[in-house]
Amino acid sequence: VYAVDTTYFGGDTERILYDYTLQVGDTFKSKSVKHVVISMYSVIINSTIHKVWYLQSLDHSMLDDYSVIEGIGSPQGPDYPFGSRNSEYGGEVTCFSTYDSTPHLSKIVDRYFDNDSSCRLTFGLGVRTVTEKTSSAQVVPNPINEFSKIQLPYVIQSGSLQVYNTLGQLVVQEKYSHFDSIPIGDKIFVPGLYCYIVRDEVVGGEFRGKFVR
Repeated sequence: VYAVDTTYFGGDTERILYDYTLQVGDTFKSKSVKHVVISMYSVIINSTIHKVWYLQSLDHSMLDDYSVIEGIGSPQGPDYPFGSRNSEYGGEVTCFSTYDSTPHLSKIVDRYFDNDSSCRLTFGLGVRTVTEKTSSAQVVPNPINEFSKIQLPYVIQSGSLQVYNTLGQLVVQEKYSHFDSIPIGDKIFVPGLYCYIVRDEVVGGEFRGKFVR
């Protein structure tokens, strides 16, 4: 895939943007930085298998590691690594669609990118962007009632909930899949202060917080 590199490094020069023939161990030069393909795998999009290349920078001070999805490009932007698109928290892709439909990726690319999550997040004047998975969760309303939920900043593909009382006793333990909120008001009935932990078992992160009944 060729593109005109209009960045500071490229001027108006046409360069190779992606090379879908690369194999593990091959190097690829973008701008003045070399990357090496350290792994390859596949994702399924609309029942079609697409290859994914993970490229590691040989000079981390110049350009980050990144992935490339066959037929789509980098999750960090349609012209990455020529340029990056800064969203709410960094250089992350928006979401991609095909004739107004949102294709699902059967496997997450990079740390987070499953497309479903990113297409559900909206900031500003209707511009879809992806946040890093470091935002906080919140319980609304709190103190809780029967309608209260733990609201998460993105869709977790597979995760769990644990709730502890002030004595350190585990009072709730449940597993969930493909969720961005958890009803909590129908699980806690004894008044008091509680701590919760929501774990993202795919990414490996977790959210902690407190609520009052």
